[in-house]
Amino acid sequence: MSEYGFSVLMFCFAGALLLYAGLLVLEKKRPDLLIPRFYASAGKVGNARRYARRIAKIVALCALSPLLTGLVGLTGKYLIAGIVFVVTMAAAIWLGVRITKETPDD
Repeated sequence: MSEYGFSVLMFCFAGALLLYAGLLVLEKKRPDLLIPRFYASAGKVGNARRYARRIAKIVALCALSPLLTGLVGLTGKYLIAGIVFVVTMAAAIWLGVRITKETPDD
């Protein structure tokens, strides 16, 4: 059982991130309660619901990294799992930057 501890931890972390992303998408009345308060209260967010959806997409992308790392960790090759984690997290950050780029209608 202890050889699967890394994968279980990664699956729990990915599940927590996916749960947070789901809460961001499903919250209709006050999505600003779930996003960073300093950003929302500074007036930088015009539409809190649209911003919460963008954040949810980024969080879901970041959840893919520990999920894939946990799957690779099941094989017992932890060096490869570490490489997968770094590569997928870099890809998630790159995609997240592209998702949050300001559009003219924001």
